[in-house]
Amino acid sequence: MQELTLKPTPKSCDIATTDAWIASLNAPLLSRVMKVQSAWSTDGSRDSSSARAKREIEFAAGRRCCESLLKRLRNTEQVWTNEDRSPAWPNGFAGSISHSKNWTWATVGKQPRLVSVGIDTEPIISTETREQIVSEIATADEWENCKRSSLTADQIFSVVFSAKESFYKCCYPIVLQYFGFEHAVVEHFDDYRVTLRTQPTHPCYDTMPETLDVYYYTTNQDVFTITWIEPA
Repeated sequence: MQELTLKPTPKSCDIATTDAWIASLNAPLLSRVMKVQSAWSTDGSRDSSSARAKREIEFAAGRRCCESLLKRLRNTEQVWTNEDRSPAWPNGFAGSISHSKNWTWATVGKQPRLVSVGIDTEPIISTETREQIVSEIATADEWENCKRSSLTADQIFSVVFSAKESFYKCCYPIVLQYFGFEHAVVEHFDDYRVTLRTQPTHPCYDTMPETLDVYYYTTNQDVFTITWIEPA
């Protein structure tokens, strides 16, 4: 196998560099990333009212991103919400929305060129959290497949966590069936991509993609992941 030239990890990300990364993927979709201001109260407490305000800000920001992207695709319909709380995209469109404490991100593409897309953004998970839930996210064999990366252990964990979230969000609109992290197994991990394989134990295995490449961009603070399905 050809040795990969690993690029230094940026300390922080901004909208311009994130947009450039998304554009470099040549995916059949439009994307918009917005910086989100924290809605936590100024004294650092996280009561129910501040948490609710945070969710409302994130929801509104996500819908603004979607509406601006749909307008670029000459569609003026809104993105509603399905009973399962997933986004209800206008007919002829596929998309995905993600929120973190730092960012709101949305992608939209036209069908049938784009079958489905899944995105996720997360802050880098702390070492303490990683050590508590590491076995819930992936098996020892999966973590072994990640060892060639130059990323830190916390970054690797965050990328795998986020990649499985993107995998789920991409596949759920196709199967309309909940499934867990154990149904998407890390087969390959390099400096820009995670390849996930669907486990035969998946409840909708016959209609799932055999594998999906999930592309990632990470810094010392954040990780972004994206995957999509195009027609066969």
